[in-house]
Amino acid sequence: MLDELHRSGQDMVTSGVPTGPPWIRRLEAHLRELRCAATEVDEILRREIPAEYFDLPLMPQASSRPGLLHGAPSLASVYLTADRGVVLTGEDLSIGPPETDWGFLIGELGEIALFESFPIAHHCRALSTIIDTHTAGLDRRSIMAFAQHRSVLHVLDYADTFVATADDLTGELFTLLRSIQWDGILP
Repeated sequence: MLDELHRSGQDMVTSGVPTGPPWIRRLEAHLRELRCAATEVDEILRREIPAEYFDLPLMPQASSRPGLLHGAPSLASVYLTADRGVVLTGEDLSIGPPETDWGFLIGELGEIALFESFPIAHHCRALSTIIDTHTAGLDRRSIMAFAQHRSVLHVLDYADTFVATADDLTGELFTLLRSIQWDGILP
């Protein structure tokens, strides 16, 4: 499903569709705010995120040709019909390397699999291995970097929305932050 979307967009690269998915821009905005903010929550989160990450270009050079991106593929936007799978697209549609979409999806699956209590954790581990067959020929390091970026984004989105004081920081939030493989992102 994502393969077809990525191929269909290769002719649209110069059409004026935004470059890079909106979630990367949202992550960049979170990082700018976090770097300057002085609340106790911000200080705790900054201690968990390596300082080098704040200066890192979040759109690594991928080896594939840019194409149309879903922008934020997730289990919530994939549906199976009687004939095939369908991936719904919307406001996150953009142009960029397909590694971005695959990384976002793998990041979601990895996060769900991390928490064994989630009923679908086992299925997410299995899906991650199936994805390997669809990403042959793509830059695996970029895919994994985007997966890690997606996890950082989820932590910062959650903190921005639900965390007002240090007491609101949950164990799951720290588990997710500490599961990030920084060596796969940092130079």
